[in-house]
Amino acid sequence: MAGLAKESRTPAFLALVVLGFSFAASHLRWSALVTILQKRVAEGMRSKSKGNKRWTNLGLWQTDAADEDYNAACESLARKLAEAAKLGEGDAVLASGCGRGDELTLYKDEFCVQSVLGVDPDPDAAATFSPKRKDVELLCKTASEAAATCGHEKFTKVVALDNVYHYPSKESFFADAYHLLAGGGRLAVTDILSRTEKKAPLWIVMMLRFMGIPPPNLWSEDDYERGLAAAGFVNIKLERVGDRVLKRWLPSFVRMHIDYAIISGDRPH
Repeated sequence: MAGLAKESRTPAFLALVVLGFSFAASHLRWSALVTILQKRVAEGMRSKSKGNKRWTNLGLWQTDAADEDYNAACESLARKLAEAAKLGEGDAVLASGCGRGDELTLYKDEFCVQSVLGVDPDPDAAATFSPKRKDVELLCKTASEAAATCGHEKFTKVVALDNVYHYPSKESFFADAYHLLAGGGRLAVTDILSRTEKKAPLWIVMMLRFMGIPPPNLWSEDDYERGLAAAGFVNIKLERVGDRVLKRWLPSFVRMHIDYAIISGDRPH
């Protein structure tokens, strides 16, 4: 019973810790701090990996082995997203929130897309990206800025790898993606997902806020069906991969409430 009581107190204790951090964050540029923390964690993971890639996503892990390569896991998640988007020859791709741009070269090299434009609001991302190759570019922009400057129906595919949960409004992003896509184009994103339709416990909400995720961005599967349909998308598909993504990062009592998925939908012709 003592062990059970201890476990039952864990969420409440975590909520208090997160609440304290959230209170402190009200006096800070919190979004900037979250970005810095994410970069530092990724740098620590990459220091044990092979190669000189600069991935920052959660990764799609093949095993529970502690020594599994972080860069390889990040590439696997990007590859899984590309497959859901059905990237291929002739595609003009917009990659939203692409970080330092490693996914851009993966899409070009492995999926032979015609062109790929990455956008990320971090100035360092664009400043340090130098593939020196045709039809691969990274600009310091948000997706909404791209929608305003690139024109409607310019791309055949829009992808967002492990970042839409940070956006101020997912509805606005999906509306922008719809307008950026040509008829018959396809959207694919990865996202944190609520496991149920019920309202998340307060401690989960506060934990997500601490991680830079606005509480309204915790969508359920039904929320995604409704949200993408409202934006105009059809043929909506959702594949849950939380056991291969979140298990590396979050304890089981958190994963009881949130999942991770790859979601896709088509713009009608």
